[in-house]
Amino acid sequence: MRPTSWILGSTAGAVALVILAAGCGGVRPSERTVTRPTPHPTVMTTSVQTLPSALPTPTADAVEPLPTSQVQSVLQRLLEDNAGCRLPCWWGIVPGFTSWPAAEVFMGRLGLDAYFVGSPAGSSFVASFAYEVVLGEEVSNQELRLIVEENTIIGIDVVLGHTPYFELVDLLSEYGVPSEVWLRTIGQEREGVAPLSLLLYYPEEGILAHYTDADSHLVGGAIRSCLPGGGFHGIGLVPPEERLSFRQAVYRVAGRWFNAEFQALEDVSALDAQGFHDLFRDGNAASCLETPARFWAP
Repeated sequence: MRPTSWILGSTAGAVALVILAAGCGGVRPSERTVTRPTPHPTVMTTSVQTLPSALPTPTADAVEPLPTSQVQSVLQRLLEDNAGCRLPCWWGIVPGFTSWPAAEVFMGRLGLDAYFVGSPAGSSFVASFAYEVVLGEEVSNQELRLIVEENTIIGIDVVLGHTPYFELVDLLSEYGVPSEVWLRTIGQEREGVAPLSLLLYYPEEGILAHYTDADSHLVGGAIRSCLPGGGFHGIGLVPPEERLSFRQAVYRVAGRWFNAEFQALEDVSALDAQGFHDLFRDGNAASCLETPARFWAP
């Protein structure tokens, strides 16, 4: 089943960076000036193990996919260390910098085929890659959407589903106080719960994060969410140098996440972005936010 969105060589990290660096053309210097992010360890970091030989450049006529037996271990390691680069880089793909041919070759090496919205022969399109990652005894259905304009990746939308990577406590610990926090819920329980969704935006980092709590409840006239780990979540990534507004960033990577039901956190709760960060940064299971039910449609 395709997930519903709202994101090799000598090493897992080196593979992503080498192959994408080799094909990062497609950015016209006269149109866009980009400073490439310096690779840093990501929130979840593990040692990188040796993989098969280096990938061909994007100009190669054909790309031989990795053996199926190796793809799962590569995907798992990419989730663990993000190819050694810091958001908004994803698996070595940098929004505003990486070319579509380079990204296409890299995904092809993983044996992943794209589903296109719009023609890849045109100037603007979206390439979606759906895949499964085995995590212990569970199988996580995930999706990576690459938004392409003028042959350059200008946005990335990653559906992580229920995984232990880039969870809320990790994001707050690594990137600090978000510039904006938006939420959506309902004013009464349905089948015993009142699901809640959150959007966190870091414009200087180009990060738009989406988290859900399917186990929030109506308590004393307010919807209470303690945002436990393991909830469904995703990451949207845009070029930070463009300094997009919140609505522009949402529209860029995942317009269907956002509608009039989302409201700014400070308008519907006693918290602002700083208070939200302070409440949840330590991952305390007893930390909960409340939003009065009167602000939300039943």
